[in-house]
Amino acid sequence: MKYAEASYLMKKRLANTLHDALTQRSFSKITVSDIVSDCGVNRKTFYYHFADIHALLRWMFTDEFESLIKSYDMLNDYVAIANGVMDYVEQNETLFHNIVDTVGEDSLNRALYDNVYALQNKVVSGFENRYQISFEEPFRAFLVKFLSDAIVGILMEWVRNRRYRNREITIEYLRDFFRAAIPSLIEHRVHLAE
Repeated sequence: MKYAEASYLMKKRLANTLHDALTQRSFSKITVSDIVSDCGVNRKTFYYHFADIHALLRWMFTDEFESLIKSYDMLNDYVAIANGVMDYVEQNETLFHNIVDTVGEDSLNRALYDNVYALQNKVVSGFENRYQISFEEPFRAFLVKFLSDAIVGILMEWVRNRRYRNREITIEYLRDFFRAAIPSLIEHRVHLAE
């Protein structure tokens, strides 16, 4: 087994242990000692791969998000991606609440944000490729951040308020936004550049 694969498998094992622990108890009550004990590895192994338990949490979300969206076309499957993400949030509701209830929404927001930002960066690149354009860097950075902030905001609302969730309406709004607003925005930016 190659080093990169062995390293990934160990990180995955540690992340799975954290994921399982978060379904049972709050994040603040989970320690590195708990993780390594449940995994049957030593503390050096943990610290070789992660600086702390927060780094493991961020990696866990990154890995789970990448697994969730890897088979989708970012530009054409946004409805399926949105449904997949909403399923993920619903299936892991206890986990999310155990994070929010102990370390606050900001910690969950930070853990999710990098992943959503990377996803939106790919989406914007896909639109640039599709329409054979290149956004000027300040606008591109603004667009990626705008989309990331919006998606994380929707996800956090989805975590926070179960009784207000309406999947069909949320999907409809996202679909309409990506079908209408983004192409119109691109067309407008192209005209400005001419």
